[in-house]
Amino acid sequence: MILHLRKAHRLIFSILALALPAAFVAGILFGHDPLPTQKFETFQQNAGTVPSHLIFESDALAHDLKITMHVFTDTLPPAQLAVELYPAAAWAFPEVLVYWSEDSTLSERSLSSNTFLLGSLAGTQRRRWLLPQTALQNDGHIMLFSLAHQKLIAQLYIPLSKILQKGAGD
Repeated sequence: MILHLRKAHRLIFSILALALPAAFVAGILFGHDPLPTQKFETFQQNAGTVPSHLIFESDALAHDLKITMHVFTDTLPPAQLAVELYPAAAWAFPEVLVYWSEDSTLSERSLSSNTFLLGSLAGTQRRRWLLPQTALQNDGHIMLFSLAHQKLIAQLYIPLSKILQKGAGD
């Protein structure tokens, strides 16, 4: 009986030694391409619509980390605003979310109706976001919030009324 099982075992492994490489090659040759064959157009924002005129610059310290904020506009009076944040070093906080709000307070449990999520901030990469249209009428705050720690890290004030008065006088 043991001799019979040895012969069957040898036969099965001999067949598998030939069949598995053949099946692997056939799968590669006749399998579906994992990437789409059609090319997708790359999304590019129109250079005319991206605000590029610097109207405000501010440096702030948040937990001993310097962060530079730039506010850009397309024209004066502005029809669109953008904010750019540039941390001097990587954050010690994970999952930093960037909000814009008219209010100076941000609650971990609930956000007011005039608070907008702009995006996330990680590392030392410069990030630029368009501000909501309500930012054109009111002063606002950029708030950096650590989602993992449920903690407000920094709050940067944008005095839009002073910026626009200064720009109108130039």
